[in-house]
Order: sequence, then C-alpha cells, then structure tokens
Amino acid sequence: MKMINSKAAKAEASPKLRAFLEYPDGSKTEDDSFIQALEEQIRKIKDSAERRQEYMMITAYEADLRQEGRAEGREEWRAEGRPVQKAAKKDVKKCHFPLLILGCQ
Repeated sequence: MKMINSKAAKAEASPKLRAFLEYPDGSKTEDDSFIQALEEQIRKIKDSAERRQEYMMITAYEADLRQEGRAEGREEWRAEGRPVQKAAKKDVKKCHFPLLILGCQ
C-alpha cells in the first residue's frame, strides 16, 4: 500500500496525482478530468436531499459515539483515581467521513 501526503503535493512528479493532492487545500485544476468528475460527484451529493439526510444521521450517530466514549473514559479514570479534565471545545477538531476524503474543514 502506498501512503500519500497532501501536504507534499509539490514534490509529486505526476501532474495528475499532484492535482488530486492539492485539491483538499483549495487548489483547483480546471483541465484535469478526474478533478472535474470529482467536483461533479460532490455537487450531486450536496444537491441530494437523501444524501444530506444520511450525512446528518451519520453525524448525529458519530456525536453520540464520541459522547459515550468520553463518558466511559471518564468513568475508567475515576475508577483508577485519576483526575478527570474536560477537553476544551477549541481543541477538538471535527472531521466527518465525507470530509476525510477532501480534508477536514
């Protein structure tokens, strides 16, 4: 498996891969057919009421899982006698599945 890093796009020799890696950072290559097809699919998903509803359900489900996980972690720390601190909201970076493809926003 090959690992790729979008922040290293400038070092990429392949123009097509470089365009793809630069895309999450806001760089758009108008002459790349793959990027155009990707943007078309994103537009279709954003315009779909069904997809928006699915996204909201997934987002709510993920939030519930995070909340349950944090509560469970706090209980474990308390059981071990450790002090429990709440994370500052600004320190928590939200990144949901659809955005993982394009980079967190």
